[in-house]
Amino acid sequence: MAKNRGYVELSDRALLEWAQKSGVQRQGGFSKRSSNDKPEPNFGLTLLDDYGIQKVIAMVAPMLPRNYVIMEVKNNLLEKSRKRLLDRFSSHEFRRVAHVAVGEPPADFKASVLDRTLKEKQANEEAAAKRRKAEAAKKKLAEEAKKKREADQKKKEAAKKAKAAKAAKAAKDAGEEGEEAAEAEEEVKEEDAKMEDAAEEKEQEEEDVKVELTEEEKERNFYKRDTPDMAPKELAASYMKFSLPKKEEGFDDIVYAWQKDAECQAYLSSWVQDRKVTQRVEDLQPSDWFKARFGEWQKMLSAWKKRQQESRDPSKRKAAAAKKKAPAEKKKDAEGDDEDMKEEEQEEEEEAKEEAKVEINADDLDVWNVEDVMDIGNGEPLFAHFTFEDWALLSLRAELHLLVHAFRHDLNDPDRTVFLTEHASFYYNRYYKKNLSAKNYGVSSFLEVIDMIKDTVEIAKNLTLESNMDDDTPMDNFAKLTEDHRRDRQRRVDMGEERRF
Repeated sequence: MAKNRGYVELSDRALLEWAQKSGVQRQGGFSKRSSNDKPEPNFGLTLLDDYGIQKVIAMVAPMLPRNYVIMEVKNNLLEKSRKRLLDRFSSHEFRRVAHVAVGEPPADFKASVLDRTLKEKQANEEAAAKRRKAEAAKKKLAEEAKKKREADQKKKEAAKKAKAAKAAKAAKDAGEEGEEAAEAEEEVKEEDAKMEDAAEEKEQEEEDVKVELTEEEKERNFYKRDTPDMAPKELAASYMKFSLPKKEEGFDDIVYAWQKDAECQAYLSSWVQDRKVTQRVEDLQPSDWFKARFGEWQKMLSAWKKRQQESRDPSKRKAAAAKKKAPAEKKKDAEGDDEDMKEEEQEEEEEAKEEAKVEINADDLDVWNVEDVMDIGNGEPLFAHFTFEDWALLSLRAELHLLVHAFRHDLNDPDRTVFLTEHASFYYNRYYKKNLSAKNYGVSSFLEVIDMIKDTVEIAKNLTLESNMDDDTPMDNFAKLTEDHRRDRQRRVDMGEERRF
């Protein structure tokens, strides 16, 4: 716009600039905004805050033959929005040209970015130098006041000693104390002079400070802003539909300012692909597939916890054993087998089973050889010794496993099968309606949480969260992993390590 004074920019950002130049007050100031593309009005004036001015401009601008620049990031990258814009300026008095600035910027653009970055850095450093200078001056005044108080105190002490001296030596003592006071005052003056010289040298150094761009700053192609061009939520909801303009849409001409057509298309395609990995899917919702799998898991988890309680209660354990025998006995009755089974043989069989139960040592049993986690062979479930920590880690294993596979299944995009670790909390809350906090697991970061269940999920090199199991993995496996982890944790505690999840 600096090189093309004959053009008028039409955008919400330009409207804010006009209001600022007109002296209109804006709540929070003019720099506070969620995005540069669509900044909020926040003027406290109805005609401005309800976007009435934009509607008037949209109606009037096509009636006035001028050179306009329609500068909107989102709408210019969406085909439907471009079509609506071209329809507004369909008059033969307008020549509709699309300027495509995509890809690697030219040298003069890069130079302007570096120059602007350097000027901003210089201004920030000068402002910091002024603050340091003001603080130094304030400190200097405080030091001077302190020195003056100390000198006055020394004079008072010398005068007090002189009066307290004997009458015969009053003149002599007074002279000596006077010399001491003079010497003390001289020392104060010398120290003040040294401080003044040091302050002047520091001020001179601050005035001569020159900033330079770092190697990272020199590599930037675009000016780094504190406010994003598009609000993250808006970007996440629309970037998949981004496209470059085509003449078939109704443009009289398309100018590729930076790179050629094919290179711009490749750049946009690559950019969208990168966003698929780095951008959150704001509108993702749990599918019926996830709800069914999670419902199965909740029922199984509830049954396991109930089974643990029964195994700890002798009466309930006996009832559960009887309940387990009932179907087999009923079957035998139906087939008439119990008539052929002698009472003595039954007793011997029962005794053999009891002996086998006693011989099974749960701690020595390989968890992966257990066929039924509800009964490892001695009437005890695999999770008999689970504590609160173990149930928490068991649930987390199953939930993150389901979450990773549900994301891939529900999104159904071959180019986007995993998500970044930093987005795990967002998706976890979206699917399970609860927060995922590292503090709940006795650690300070999500990375440490994952380290505790790395047998189920892990963080890949590209910082995405991936499952180590297929989506049809039996849920029993999570109980086996948790029991194996519990035994390892118990061994470490027995060796003197601090207890932790």
